[in-house]
Amino acid sequence: MSRFSTSAFWLMALAMLCFSLMAALVKAACHELSSAQVAFFRSVISAVILLVIHYRDPRRGPLWGRHHGPLVARGLVGAAALNLYFFGLSRLPVTDAMLLNLTAPLFVLPLGIWFLGERLRLLQALLLPVAFFGVVLVLRPAGDFASLPALAALASALFSAIAYVLVRRMAGQEAPHTVVFYFTVFSALGSLPLAVQGARPPDALTGLALLGIGVLATGGQMFMTLALQHDSAGKVSIFGNLGVVFAVVWDGWFFGIAPDIQTILGAILIVGALACIQCQGHPGHAHHG
Repeated sequence: MSRFSTSAFWLMALAMLCFSLMAALVKAACHELSSAQVAFFRSVISAVILLVIHYRDPRRGPLWGRHHGPLVARGLVGAAALNLYFFGLSRLPVTDAMLLNLTAPLFVLPLGIWFLGERLRLLQALLLPVAFFGVVLVLRPAGDFASLPALAALASALFSAIAYVLVRRMAGQEAPHTVVFYFTVFSALGSLPLAVQGARPPDALTGLALLGIGVLATGGQMFMTLALQHDSAGKVSIFGNLGVVFAVVWDGWFFGIAPDIQTILGAILIVGALACIQCQGHPGHAHHG
């Protein structure tokens, strides 16, 4: 750990623990509720937590921000990413959904070139097809290659990448808690039309799972933000791959699912390529929910 901050490692590990456990609870809650209903409750609970944190410390600045257009755009794109990811989690093993969502940095690279004027390094360009081959393995080319849940999880990575680019363009203009608050509000509004269809009160156990989802999502965001304050984004983002390890544990513990050989090979290619790409220069974070 000499080249990395020990504090950053443990904070990012805690963030990935929160995000992966949240993903497992989402999958469990989707046995009783639709993915849109789970996304709605997650967003509302997180928004309430953010409001409480904000008004306990007025020095944080205006919650509604000043650049409303970009904030709304980021909120809408983030809402699409969240709802697609939760839909994928409702039908896929947690490991597969997290792996596909983890590919967001692969989309950030070309988006950064087109919209931010960033340069693509040679090694990054060479590693892109390696990572995408790993994605193809996780998508099951011999079976349900075109399954809607798998494509939804992959699409969530694309929307997460767009959200990251929008945040980069707002760098220094808005406080992080303002950006996250817009995301939670628009995620709640975006999931509401589908959430009201067949709506019914959750039972006690599902209600506890929903509360846990909201708390874990907010905690994961906080731990990740703190990790980024202790070391460079490029180094910290590598630790985000720990989420896949936790996901394998939750799949086996809660759902009795073990990764097959295609998922294992895909994970090795995706995580390995991402780690090398992120060592070259940070291309963004996956949207873990």
